[in-house]
Amino acid sequence: MRLLLVLIAILALPALVVVHRQYFLNTRQESMLKKVQAALHDPLFSGIKREDISIDYLDITLRGWVPEPAVRDEARRRVITVPGVRFREVDNHLLVTPRINAALDGEKITLSGWLRDEGTRRDVTRWLQKARPGLVVNTDEIRVSPCVARVDTPVAGSSGDKIPPIFAEAWNAIRSRPVLTIIRESGGIRASGTLPSAALREALVDAVPGVDVAGLRAGAFVRQARFTHETALPAFLRSLFNSPAVDFFEAGGNSVRARGVATPELEEDWRKLISPLADDRVGTLELWVVSSLLQVPGYKPVSELAPDGLNNLRAALATALFHFDSGVHSVSALEVNLINAAAQAILAAGPAARIVAAVHLDAVGDSKLNDDSARRRAASVIAELKACGVPAAQLEPAVISVVPGPDGSDQSRCVELLVK
Repeated sequence: MRLLLVLIAILALPALVVVHRQYFLNTRQESMLKKVQAALHDPLFSGIKREDISIDYLDITLRGWVPEPAVRDEARRRVITVPGVRFREVDNHLLVTPRINAALDGEKITLSGWLRDEGTRRDVTRWLQKARPGLVVNTDEIRVSPCVARVDTPVAGSSGDKIPPIFAEAWNAIRSRPVLTIIRESGGIRASGTLPSAALREALVDAVPGVDVAGLRAGAFVRQARFTHETALPAFLRSLFNSPAVDFFEAGGNSVRARGVATPELEEDWRKLISPLADDRVGTLELWVVSSLLQVPGYKPVSELAPDGLNNLRAALATALFHFDSGVHSVSALEVNLINAAAQAILAAGPAARIVAAVHLDAVGDSKLNDDSARRRAASVIAELKACGVPAAQLEPAVISVVPGPDGSDQSRCVELLVK
């Protein structure tokens, strides 16, 4: 009988093992899993979802994300305090989220956070310094740990949309708004500021010959703006600084300003060229408008006169302004004295002097008729000067736009004598 009981027990043992195993899997294992899940039910472990926690008999496996290694260690400590479970390091698959914080102070940026290895830290430093030349990068506060997830290494010169999100704060910290100032000084033309590309910087150098760009930086760290258009900006600057009487150009954000002396034709051209760079309300041209390029300060005359002789001639001709009534094309007898004084000044300057009889158009009336009348008035003044002994080779006519005089007076139908 005893032998029979032993045989029955031996035969029943596998079945009992199966039953016990099934009971453990269905009851005890589920209970231990719930205890582990409860131990990690904390906002601190928000990156560990319930489905990231699994159990195989007594062994716990964790997956998911934690903000730093200390939180990973805390998760392990809480799991091993649950009775009956085992948590091996090989089953700890929690990853620390890589993180880079950045603070910029002048030309020094301090980075902090977590990365996986030293190689990535060196790559970040090289990338930032290439994007912003001259930048000092302090990475002493970046900590390295093998439990941090891997990240794609940023590519030097890449634009903001190609940068891994964890480097976005560092990228945004080094970026700056574009600004550009070009000033004409006694020693030449000097440019300063920041532009978003080296190509635009080179285009500016080509557009403004002789410009000193030592103070002008360029690189991907500079944001784009409307005025940094790679073709419209050089085109405007080329035309603007081709004039000797432009004081400055400055742009920043959406604002663009320029100041100088221009003819009506130049003003029209500049307003067209500035329109792609800024809206009318922020694209400001501060211009003193004159009738002719010959009146623009800094104009280099064709007349080969010594500086004193040139100044004396210009001063003498400044009062030689001849007024014509509508329909009149001959110099008034009242202005004969002006003709004589002008002729004497021209003859005194010598044969090198070249004089333009510049006639202002009539501000009203038919444009074709006005042009014809203007030419007749210029010819009348030239004829009077020739009658006073001025050689014809020194005189030429020109029709110029009508603009208010220095005192605001109307100069329609006036002829003035300008040194060419």
